Amino acid sequence: MSGCAQEQSCGELAALREELARAQAQNAELVAALRDSGRERDRLRHQLDQCLRRLYGRRSEKSDPRQLLLDALLLEAIEGNRPPTAADGSVPGPEILIPVPAHERRLGHGRLEIPDHLEQRLILVDVEDSEKVCPVTGQPMVVARYEDTRKLEFVPSKLVCNVYRRPVYVSAERSARVPPLMPSLPAFADDRCKADAGLLGFAVVAKFADALPLYRQQAIWRREGFELSASTLDGWVLHVAAVLQPLYPLHKAEVLATGYVGSDDTPVTVLVPGGPGSVTGRFWCTLGYREGLAPLVIFEFTLDRNGANLTAFFAQYHGWLQADAFSGYEALFRLGEAIEVGCWAHTRRYFEQALRSAPAEATEVMGQMRRLFHLESTLQERDATPAEVLAVRQAESRPIVEALFGRIGQIALEALPRSPLGEACTYALNQQVALRRFLDDPRLRLDNNLVEQQMKAVATGRKNWLFAGSPEGGRAAATLLTFVRTCLSLKVNPTEWLTDVLRRLPTCPPEQRHTLLPQHWKRGPPLPDRIVTPPLPRRLHRVAYPQRK
Repeated sequence: MSGCAQEQSCGELAALREELARAQAQNAELVAALRDSGRERDRLRHQLDQCLRRLYGRRSEKSDPRQLLLDALLLEAIEGNRPPTAADGSVPGPEILIPVPAHERRLGHGRLEIPDHLEQRLILVDVEDSEKVCPVTGQPMVVARYEDTRKLEFVPSKLVCNVYRRPVYVSAERSARVPPLMPSLPAFADDRCKADAGLLGFAVVAKFADALPLYRQQAIWRREGFELSASTLDGWVLHVAAVLQPLYPLHKAEVLATGYVGSDDTPVTVLVPGGPGSVTGRFWCTLGYREGLAPLVIFEFTLDRNGANLTAFFAQYHGWLQADAFSGYEALFRLGEAIEVGCWAHTRRYFEQALRSAPAEATEVMGQMRRLFHLESTLQERDATPAEVLAVRQAESRPIVEALFGRIGQIALEALPRSPLGEACTYALNQQVALRRFLDDPRLRLDNNLVEQQMKAVATGRKNWLFAGSPEGGRAAATLLTFVRTCLSLKVNPTEWLTDVLRRLPTCPPEQRHTLLPQHWKRGPPLPDRIVTPPLPRRLHRVAYPQRK
């Protein structure tokens, strides 16, 4: 072969090598792009699954113990080992004992028992007088006994007019030196307001306990023949919040004095007059846990989710603070006054969201977490003492937690960091110090679910009343939610509490106001008996004084 041909062949070979290198580089880029597209597809599919679940899916995160019989992955996670394979190749089913709480079997058909505390109205059902004659002797028959049949009845709510009539006494001799004598009116929250305490309490409870917006309350009173404007009802609600405002700092001090609180937040749309139209504000809920007693509830409203709001709210707080991993709490924890307690329900939720993309790993971790929740529920059912709770957590819960974090660390090494499983592992490992704290203190809870239950009540109301009409309205709603939800937590009738407190608070000395808080409240004396009269004439008639002799 001539030198010219060899040079040509070498040139072609070099060109082919360059083309091959370009093709390989292009192929590597396409493979990387395909890998990125797959990850993006999985991420978008995960977001779509979460959106569809929020719209149409089941919200509960509970798993039935009987479901474990159908899920081999959960069985392996709970048992800790794969079931052994028999000689014939079959897999023997593991023996699982499912504890069932003791209960009393209901006998009979379970008819409703009518409570004894209800007001009873006697309706006498009698026969005609002509039938009360003995057909044998012809003498009148006498009553031997009564047969009572009890049925529940509902008396629809209605508006009544309370007329506070005060007699004016003057001297019989009409002496100018004797001034007229007239009793003082009872204390009203606002002398100009036409609504009495019972109606004000109903409006507040209907909105913040029963999620009944004001325009639906308008329809209720319209059916009773009384037209109330939306602005009037709104003014009443704002007025009640203003009257209760002196109790709010007293209640807040008692919540923070518990030394163990749980906190969470939920968004709310707030209209800003003269501003950008609307902004996304926040309702912050804090529960003060008390040993052996129902928790106290307090709400705070802010126009944003800035951590400075939390720092201001918990400025005087010292103790445990259970919350999610929101960065706004970090400033509190850095100060050292508040000690972070993790929420296992939030951690489990991350792995539950990774079930679609990584079912084996997510199911395994959730199976171990379920063992923790089962231990806690068993302790609550048998009303265990703090010493018993601590003993069970040290002996049974701690090994589960240690093994769980070890396994999560292994999964994190294999999972993609931005995948749902990778994010779940990162969250759990970053929170493991806070998540372990419940093991050493029997007072601490495993999760923050009680706070989230309060948030669900707010979310239900938000679907009906939609937004807060102003920042002032948001702050008033936080005040009213505080006392209504605290009453419900303490099993105190919020309507009765509001009706009583609105009458007593205006004349209550400042040093005694704490006695009106729901946790200390005792019903005050009733108002004097009222005489039901026909509608009074608008004009007052002249008083006929006796003539002088």
